[in-house]
Amino acid sequence: MSVLQTAPSKLDQDRLLLVSPELGEVLTAIIRCVRHGNRAMPLVSAYDSLERLWSAPMRFLFQHHCGPEDRGIPHNYIYTCFNDALAASGLTGPGDEQLRYMPRTTSGESS
Repeated sequence: MSVLQTAPSKLDQDRLLLVSPELGEVLTAIIRCVRHGNRAMPLVSAYDSLERLWSAPMRFLFQHHCGPEDRGIPHNYIYTCFNDALAASGLTGPGDEQLRYMPRTTSGESS
């Protein structure tokens, strides 16, 4: 297992996560791609469909080119991709129910 350290969150705390070496390699590849050879990830905005607002520029891990600018990929699209991948995997949980990706909230509970 590898340890992944995240930047301070809105609660101003670093987080340490245990990840498999394979996931660590994938995240490293994504970060290299997004940085485009720069030391830091670019600051971009993302649209929050729940708040109906554009975020302040931040270092989003998942970014894409949209016309002449880069933007953060909306979280609801990422959740959809994760859940589609879980459905395609055929993996099931207790009781044979389909696994679903549930984002962690700031309180530490799943929504």
